[in-house]
Amino acid sequence: TAMIRSGYILTIFLFANALVLQVIGQLPNYHVQFFDETTGIRTGNFQRIDMTKDQDNFLWILQTTTVQRFDGKRVDNYYFNENLASILCDFHGRIWVSTEKKVYRFHPKKKRFEPVFSSGPKESVGKVFQFQDTAVWLHTSSGFFEFDQQNQVFTRRLEDVPESRNISVRNFAYFKNVLFFQYFDTLNSYNIKTGVKKGLQKAPGIDIFSLSEDLVISTNWAFYSFWHDFEKEKSRAPDARGQGR
Repeated sequence: TAMIRSGYILTIFLFANALVLQVIGQLPNYHVQFFDETTGIRTGNFQRIDMTKDQDNFLWILQTTTVQRFDGKRVDNYYFNENLASILCDFHGRIWVSTEKKVYRFHPKKKRFEPVFSSGPKESVGKVFQFQDTAVWLHTSSGFFEFDQQNQVFTRRLEDVPESRNISVRNFAYFKNVLFFQYFDTLNSYNIKTGVKKGLQKAPGIDIFSLSEDLVISTNWAFYSFWHDFEKEKSRAPDARGQGR
């Protein structure tokens, strides 16, 4: 597993060969490796630091304008002239990175990121993501795109979905077949399999977290949390037990 903490220090702990608990009260024997700046892993004040792992067990760390690939001993740096938004390792092991205007894909043989999508002058790029057993998708301010593997291009999908003006990666989430995204004062739910669209009133906020295909928790600018239940079509603050139902 891995843990990242941004702001003052970036630390990664790798746990391997953990023993299964066989007796109640007996602690497992963890083999722990500690990695910090001495191995080349950068720290920073970037709150959206993200990380993924590829099929060869390389860790890919998303920084402000840099992607770092860590093999457990040393770091390879890949620099961008843009602020980075999201990173993805798809089911085929390919590494994707989105910036505010473009999407890049890592070319293993050339050892570099190459652009595969550029937004229009009035468009913004958000999160690159992937549903299970589907192609790579992209969330933009003008809608959703899916990567066409045969033609190697992103094509517009879900034409009936409203534009998502708030393109922040923190204002977007998905769970199984359902997309969740903000449009003005409405939090939208869209099932890509059934085409069912739902909406709940929600003031602009900071983060959206999906818990199921019907349930979302969000935070507002005052750092209060709210539950949004699309099945019951209602939103409410958590009760004293931390539950919204």
